Amino acid sequence: MVNNIIFGLTGPSGAGKSTAAVELAAEGCAVVDCDVLAHRVVEKNEECKTALAERFGQDILDEKRKLNRKLLGSRAFSGPEETKALNEITHPYILSAVREEIHKLKEAQKRYIVLDAPTLLESGCGELCDFILVVTAPFQTRKERICLRDSLTEEEAEKRLSAQPPEEFYTDHADFVLDGTAEAPNLIRKIRTILKTIEGGYDA
Repeated sequence: MVNNIIFGLTGPSGAGKSTAAVELAAEGCAVVDCDVLAHRVVEKNEECKTALAERFGQDILDEKRKLNRKLLGSRAFSGPEETKALNEITHPYILSAVREEIHKLKEAQKRYIVLDAPTLLESGCGELCDFILVVTAPFQTRKERICLRDSLTEEEAEKRLSAQPPEEFYTDHADFVLDGTAEAPNLIRKIRTILKTIEGGYDA
């Protein structure tokens, strides 16, 4: 039986978490994209969609009950209270889906399982992890990245970032911190060092 090691990968939006996830996968880790799971949950779970519509407006759903993600995002990330409400509605459903995915990967005898989750700590997914990896980057870098990634104006990006916890919230919970502005070779070297450090202290 494989002794599974579960990592939580998190950090503020635009820090470079996705790049770190790609490198972790290249090192043989099974990466669970919790954003993809969350999208699936919100799209398919009628109970969750109903609760979101009640909180953020019925117009976030069209006549076929398809979710308008951009409209929901503009409202849910407009301030800390709205973001908190979004998380309180969606996190229980997401956590259940994450548990199912972990079970499947354990059944498949995966050694390293990485939960790639922007709200890892807030959702309760962090409690499923043996170690927490946090990716950080300066505010300006993160703002520029999410403007490009999500086609946001600077004002929209700043509003979204200000609705998230400060960097210290993530680093205070971290077992390891990755620099999201590091060049690929340095990032790979750091990830390999982390894996070797953990492997050396774990029974195989």
